[in-house]
Amino acid sequence: MFNLKYDEINNILTIVIDITISKDELIKSFVHEVHKEIDSFDKNKNMNKLFDARKFLVPDIDNNSIIKFTTITNEYNKSYTNTKIAVVASEDYMFGEMRVHEVYSDAAGLQRATFREIEEAKEWLTI
Repeated sequence: MFNLKYDEINNILTIVIDITISKDELIKSFVHEVHKEIDSFDKNKNMNKLFDARKFLVPDIDNNSIIKFTTITNEYNKSYTNTKIAVVASEDYMFGEMRVHEVYSDAAGLQRATFREIEEAKEWLTI
Protein backbone atom coordinates (compact mmCIF):
# COMPACT_ATOMS: atom_id res chain seq x y z
CA MET A 1 0.00 0.00 0.00
CA PHE A 2 2.43 2.73 1.21
CA ASN A 3 5.45 3.09 3.46
CA LEU A 4 7.56 5.93 4.80
CA LYS A 5 11.35 6.27 4.87
CA TYR A 6 13.23 9.20 6.36
CA ASP A 7 16.59 10.45 5.09
CA GLU A 8 17.82 12.47 8.06
CA ILE A 9 20.88 13.85 6.27
CA ASN A 10 18.77 15.49 3.53
CA ASN A 11 15.60 15.95 5.62
CA ILE A 12 13.49 14.07 3.07
CA LEU A 13 10.53 11.92 4.03
CA THR A 14 9.88 9.49 1.18
CA ILE A 15 6.40 8.08 0.83
CA VAL A 16 6.42 5.07 -1.48
CA ILE A 17 2.93 4.35 -2.79
CA ASP A 18 2.39 0.99 -4.45
CA ILE A 19 -1.33 0.46 -4.99
CA THR A 20 -4.06 0.52 -7.60
CA ILE A 21 -7.26 2.07 -6.25
CA SER A 22 -10.42 3.77 -7.46
CA LYS A 23 -10.93 7.52 -7.36
CA ASP A 24 -13.58 6.99 -4.64
CA GLU A 25 -11.10 5.07 -2.46
CA LEU A 26 -8.52 7.80 -3.05
CA ILE A 27 -10.87 10.56 -1.90
CA LYS A 28 -12.74 8.79 0.90
CA SER A 29 -9.94 7.03 2.72
CA PHE A 30 -6.51 6.61 1.15
CA VAL A 31 -5.45 10.27 1.03
CA HIS A 32 -6.47 10.64 4.69
CA GLU A 33 -4.56 7.51 5.77
CA VAL A 34 -1.39 8.66 4.04
CA HIS A 35 -1.49 12.20 5.41
CA LYS A 36 -2.33 11.12 8.95
CA GLU A 37 0.69 8.82 8.88
CA ILE A 38 2.88 11.63 7.53
CA ASP A 39 1.62 14.02 10.22
CA SER A 40 2.31 11.48 12.98
CA PHE A 41 5.86 11.03 11.64
CA ASP A 42 6.66 14.68 10.85
CA LYS A 43 5.77 16.27 14.18
CA ASN A 44 7.66 19.53 13.48
CA LYS A 45 6.06 19.98 10.03
CA ASN A 46 9.40 20.74 8.40
CA MET A 47 10.40 17.68 6.37
CA ASN A 48 10.58 17.84 2.60
CA LYS A 49 8.37 15.15 1.09
CA LEU A 50 9.03 12.84 -1.84
CA PHE A 51 5.97 10.97 -3.02
CA ASP A 52 7.21 8.00 -5.04
CA ALA A 53 4.04 7.33 -7.03
CA ARG A 54 5.66 5.33 -9.83
CA LYS A 55 3.49 2.31 -8.90
CA PHE A 56 0.44 4.31 -7.87
CA LEU A 57 -2.51 3.92 -10.20
CA VAL A 58 -6.00 5.39 -10.11
CA PRO A 59 -7.41 4.17 -13.44
CA ASP A 60 -10.71 6.05 -13.20
CA ILE A 61 -9.27 9.37 -11.99
CA ASP A 62 -10.68 12.54 -13.56
CA ASN A 63 -10.28 16.30 -13.06
CA ASN A 64 -13.14 16.53 -10.54
CA SER A 65 -11.46 13.85 -8.44
CA ILE A 66 -8.14 15.68 -8.68
CA ILE A 67 -9.78 18.89 -7.44
CA LYS A 68 -11.32 17.02 -4.46
CA PHE A 69 -7.98 15.32 -3.79
CA THR A 70 -6.20 18.69 -3.92
CA THR A 71 -8.69 20.28 -1.52
CA ILE A 72 -8.01 17.51 0.99
CA THR A 73 -4.23 17.68 0.64
CA ASN A 74 -4.28 21.48 0.95
CA GLU A 75 -5.95 21.09 4.35
CA TYR A 76 -3.26 18.68 5.53
CA ASN A 77 -0.45 20.80 4.07
CA LYS A 78 -1.53 24.22 5.33
CA SER A 79 0.57 23.93 8.50
CA TYR A 80 3.81 23.27 6.61
CA THR A 81 6.22 26.13 6.00
CA ASN A 82 9.44 26.33 3.99
CA THR A 83 8.80 22.83 2.71
CA LYS A 84 9.13 21.19 -0.68
CA ILE A 85 6.96 18.40 -2.03
CA ALA A 86 8.08 16.34 -5.01
CA VAL A 87 5.89 13.78 -6.73
CA VAL A 88 7.33 11.17 -9.06
CA ALA A 89 4.87 9.62 -11.50
CA SER A 90 6.10 7.61 -14.45
CA GLU A 91 2.77 6.65 -16.05
CA ASP A 92 1.72 9.33 -18.56
CA TYR A 93 -1.81 9.77 -17.30
CA MET A 94 -0.79 9.84 -13.61
CA PHE A 95 2.00 12.31 -14.42
CA GLY A 96 -0.57 14.54 -16.12
CA GLU A 97 -3.05 14.24 -13.25
CA MET A 98 -0.34 15.04 -10.70
CA ARG A 99 0.59 18.13 -12.73
CA VAL A 100 -3.07 19.19 -12.55
CA HIS A 101 -2.90 18.59 -8.78
CA GLU A 102 0.23 20.76 -8.65
CA VAL A 103 -1.57 23.60 -10.44
CA TYR A 104 -4.59 23.51 -8.11
CA SER A 105 -2.51 23.20 -4.94
CA ASP A 106 -2.60 26.30 -2.84
CA ALA A 107 -0.59 26.03 0.33
CA ALA A 108 1.53 28.98 1.39
CA GLY A 109 5.05 28.02 2.36
CA LEU A 110 5.14 25.01 0.04
CA GLN A 111 6.96 24.47 -3.20
CA ARG A 112 5.59 21.59 -5.25
CA ALA A 113 6.86 19.90 -8.41
CA THR A 114 6.11 16.76 -10.39
CA PHE A 115 8.83 14.61 -11.94
CA ARG A 116 9.18 11.46 -14.02
CA GLU A 117 12.51 10.38 -12.50
CA ILE A 118 13.25 9.80 -8.82
CA GLU A 119 16.80 11.17 -9.13
CA GLU A 120 15.51 14.48 -10.52
CA ALA A 121 13.08 14.81 -7.64
CA LYS A 122 15.74 14.09 -5.01
CA GLU A 123 18.08 16.63 -6.58
CA TRP A 124 15.34 19.31 -6.60
CA LEU A 125 14.50 18.59 -2.94
CA THR A 126 18.10 19.08 -1.82
CA ILE A 127 18.68 22.40 -3.61
